[in-house]
Amino acid sequence: MILTVLDRDLIELNDDNINSEKINTLHETGEKIHIIKLNFKSPENCAYEALDKFPKTKRFIIEDRNHNVSYWNNFFKEYENQTGLWKKFYVENIPEQDFVQFFKRHNKIFLNLQNLSPAAINLVQLEIRSVLSMIEIIQADKIDAG
Repeated sequence: MILTVLDRDLIELNDDNINSEKINTLHETGEKIHIIKLNFKSPENCAYEALDKFPKTKRFIIEDRNHNVSYWNNFFKEYENQTGLWKKFYVENIPEQDFVQFFKRHNKIFLNLQNLSPAAINLVQLEIRSVLSMIEIIQADKIDAG
């Protein structure tokens, strides 16, 4: 298991920060970012720029909003065909989303515990072995050993 540190190993790129000083510095220094969350209002405007800024990054996170999973699936296939560079993406659950349906629809899952309802968190705790077998990455605000 690899522990990923937010803002060092995992960053979010969005419309507001894609050209920020912090992101440009990471780009200029050639920092290897382990995983990048792509969170653009209109991904077609910034997706190539995001991938070009961090060519060493092979893993990306997208949210399951407005049926954008099919867009990203096509985007990454097209990117690979054009550049020969393979990239993988994980789908992140969003707040107020039906937890069970989310698992039925996706197989490369980034589970964000902060986006789950208390009932869904209880289900995760009860079925932790099953849940862990279905997800690839998990994000939590803090670790609760209680």
